[in-house]
Amino acid sequence: MANPDSFINEVAEEVRRDRVFGMVRRYGWIGVVLVLAIVGGAGWREYETAQRTAAAQALGDALLSASELPTPEARAQAFLAVDAAPDGRALAVLLRAADLGSSPDAPEALRVSLITDLEGLAADQAVSEPLRDLAMVRRMLLDPAIPDAKGGLSDADRRLRLEALATPGRTFRLLAEEHLAVLDIAAGDVAAADARLVRIIADAETPQAQRQRLSDLRRALGTAPDPALPASASTDPAQ
Repeated sequence: MANPDSFINEVAEEVRRDRVFGMVRRYGWIGVVLVLAIVGGAGWREYETAQRTAAAQALGDALLSASELPTPEARAQAFLAVDAAPDGRALAVLLRAADLGSSPDAPEALRVSLITDLEGLAADQAVSEPLRDLAMVRRMLLDPAIPDAKGGLSDADRRLRLEALATPGRTFRLLAEEHLAVLDIAAGDVAAADARLVRIIADAETPQAQRQRLSDLRRALGTAPDPALPASASTDPAQ
């Protein structure tokens, strides 16, 4: 009792310690749950990442193995057998299209079947938009090899689909615009085709290779001067 302040401090410290222990006993489980949730969430994310990586590797291996088979029929069957999420199946269909497009001797039955699959892919909302758009582009590129009785598109249908693909913001907008210009040329409307070609060439997003190709097309149409000629010769036919 010679030092009352020290005694009071010791009592206060004991009271605080008892309160802390009481709080831990009462609410400590909340902290444990939070720790478990954090650890479990991190573990689940790692598991999902590993699963996605494994699925992507399996898809890549299946597509690569299919592409290395010796005949178009065998490759088509292998691509059809690919089992993956919607975008993975879409890649398999698009690779079939690329393979058949580079195989002029492939049976026409494979091409007709592919047209149907590309149509389905282009309409499948579970597939990402760029892949759906690419499926439609591929479908129209393969279309000339299909007789009208087996699913060929009319020029009106082709134009309607290309105009949808040429909407601002779509991935293959510029390619669709180019094909629309080709349709204008086929219809004899060279002025409309040239106006479209000029817009594409002037577009900041147009790749250089496409810009050069379309410039060559304009010169072939006679709507642009030939850079190999002197300026006076290209602008004054009388000379």
